[in-house]
Amino acid sequence: MKKKQWIPLAALFATAAVLLVVYFAWTASKKTKSEGPEEQTSYFSVMEIAVDTVDRITIANASFTGSFVKKDGSWVYEGQEFFPVRQKEIENLLTILLSNLNAFRVVENPAELSEYGLLEPVAELSAYAGEQKLVGISLGNALLTADEYYCMFSDDEKVYTVSGNYNRFLTAKRENYLANLDLPSIAENSQLTEICLTGSMGSFRAVKDKENPYDYTGMGVFDWYFSEPYERPINADYDAWYQQCAYYRSFSYESLVAYMPQDWSVYGLEEPAAVLTVSYTDASGSENNAYSLEIGGQDEDGNYYARLAGNDWVMTISPAVVRTRFSADTYSWICKTVVWPGTNAIASVTFSFGEEEHTLTVTMEPGEDTEEAAKGAWDGEELSQEQFSTMQSDMLLLAVNAVAEQEATGDEPVLTIVVKVRDEEAFRGMTVSFLPYSEEAYAVCIDGFVNFQIDRRDVELYLEMLRAY
Repeated sequence: MKKKQWIPLAALFATAAVLLVVYFAWTASKKTKSEGPEEQTSYFSVMEIAVDTVDRITIANASFTGSFVKKDGSWVYEGQEFFPVRQKEIENLLTILLSNLNAFRVVENPAELSEYGLLEPVAELSAYAGEQKLVGISLGNALLTADEYYCMFSDDEKVYTVSGNYNRFLTAKRENYLANLDLPSIAENSQLTEICLTGSMGSFRAVKDKENPYDYTGMGVFDWYFSEPYERPINADYDAWYQQCAYYRSFSYESLVAYMPQDWSVYGLEEPAAVLTVSYTDASGSENNAYSLEIGGQDEDGNYYARLAGNDWVMTISPAVVRTRFSADTYSWICKTVVWPGTNAIASVTFSFGEEEHTLTVTMEPGEDTEEAAKGAWDGEELSQEQFSTMQSDMLLLAVNAVAEQEATGDEPVLTIVVKVRDEEAFRGMTVSFLPYSEEAYAVCIDGFVNFQIDRRDVELYLEMLRAY
C-alpha cells in the first residue's frame, strides 16, 4: 500500500521540477530581450512622411550648418546656390533615412536627456514641405554595445535607439553633399617636366630635359636643371630634388569655403601671393598636362586660402602643405659637387696651377670599358691601382659650399682642371677653374659659368696634394 502511494508522489515532484526549469528559462529569456538593444534586431516604424513633398532640408552638426532647397526639380545649397550639390546624396538621404524613419526600440523610463547626448544633440536634421515642418531629428550618443545611437523625433518625448544610417547622414560634412573638387594626382616623379614658383614666397624654375645642355658630364647624370633664380642654369642634385619632387605630385585641402565668390580679394586670391605651376605628362608620356595652385591670405586658424587656376572653388590648405610646396630653397636642391665624367670615359686630366702643369693619363685594358679596367699614369709614370684610386678620391674634395652671388674678383685662376674624354660623341670634356673671389672662398667656373664658391682651405689642401704626387 505504501509503495503504491510513493510512485505518484515521485512523479508529482518530477513534474514540478520540469515546470520550474521551463519557468526560469522563460523569465530569463524575457529579461534578456528587454535589457539590451543588441538582442533586438528588428526595426519598427516611428512615423511616416511623404518624402516626395520635401523641398527643404536643414542640417546642423559640429562641422556644418546649412540648408538644401529644391528648385526646379534640383537641390541647391541655400545662400550659395552656385555650389554644385551632389543630387544623389540628397536623394539617398530622402530614400534611406526619411522615407524609413525606423528605430530599434524605445528606451523604457529614460534618465536625464544629457545622459543620452540629447540635451545638446550631436547633430540635428529638419525636413519641410513649404512652411510645414514634417519632421525634426535629434541625434545623441552612440551605444557602447552596438552600432546604434540614441535619437529623438520632433513632437515626440520618447527616446529611441536607431541605426548608424542616422549618424552617417546627420554628421556628414558639407563636402559630402557638394560636388567634390578634383585635385591633381601624379603617379610618378618621372611624369614631372617643369616646376615653376613665382610670388612673394620666392621664385624658381626647374626644367627636366633628357638632352640637358648643361649636363657637362655628357652621361645623362643631370636631367633636371634650374634656369631661375640663378643668372646661369644650375643642375639639380638627383637625390635632394627627387625627394622634393614627390611633394608636387599631389596635395590635400582642409576644407572648401566658397564657390564662385563675388569678391576673390576677400580670400587674397584676386592677386595671389604665390603661384606654383607644375607641368607633367600622363602615365604614357604622350599627353602634356599642368596645374597651377594659387595661394592667398590666411584664415583665423592659420590655414591658407587657395584655389586651382581656372577653378571656381576656394579651399584652405594647411601651413605644412604650403611650406613643402612653396619653398624656394633651391640651394638645397642643386648639385654642389663637381661631377666628373666616369673614369672609363676620360682620356686625360690636366692640372695647371702657378707655373706647374701635370697630366693624369688614363688608359684601358684592350677590349675592356669598365672603370675597374682603367689604369693611370702621372706625367707618364704609371701609377699603382692604390695611387690611382687615391687621386680619384682626392678630387671629391672639390665640393662647392655656396652660390657665388657676384663675379670672381680676379682673372687668373689658382687652379685649372681640363678633362678630355675618349669618345667626344658619347661624352663631353670639361674645364673647371678656381678663381679669386673673397678672403674665405674661391669662385668655381665650370665651362665658362661661375655659379658657386668653394672654401679656400679645400682648394689649398688639394693643391698641396697635387704638389705631393
